[in-house]
Amino acid sequence: MLWGINMKKSLKIASIIGLILLMLGASVLVYGMMQTTDVTKGRPDNRPPDNRPPDNRPPTILPKEEEERFGLTLDQLKFFLNHASAVTVNGSVVALVQSMLILNTAVGHTRVLLPQNWTLDNMIVSREILFNGTFSGIGQNVTVKALKSVLFTHDNFSINIMFGYEITNSKGIHALALLPFNIETQP
Repeated sequence: MLWGINMKKSLKIASIIGLILLMLGASVLVYGMMQTTDVTKGRPDNRPPDNRPPDNRPPTILPKEEEERFGLTLDQLKFFLNHASAVTVNGSVVALVQSMLILNTAVGHTRVLLPQNWTLDNMIVSREILFNGTFSGIGQNVTVKALKSVLFTHDNFSINIMFGYEITNSKGIHALALLPFNIETQP
């Protein structure tokens, strides 16, 4: 009888230990499955990672915040730069609407996209401050150096985009766009 009681106790203890080990093994398995990520998880286009050498890969997608910062996707930016040429636009300021400077030029109203921040006299200022009368204002003449890309040409019209990178006011003071790259033109 004594042996039977001990047997029952040891059977109970063994059952409890077995149950604990089973639960521990299940929790480790579940934890491991949670830590294993799907190869497509977190990618904006749900494609698996590209294992090709860097020279053969298509361009990576900019994070959403970068697209919003520049207002262009990487493909649009590449198209713009591949078709761009340096131009100079002279005119009087009509308005600044969001990122678009509207100038009254010899050929009519011309629109130039401007980046948010500019360097002016060793300070960083926004495009809104540039055109609130500090650097220039409505009705004042400016010269804008820009990159111009023709998007579409037809028999009697064309559509283009201009991206300004340097502005000179009527006093000869220069404001330079604050960009993550340099734009150098040949004379």
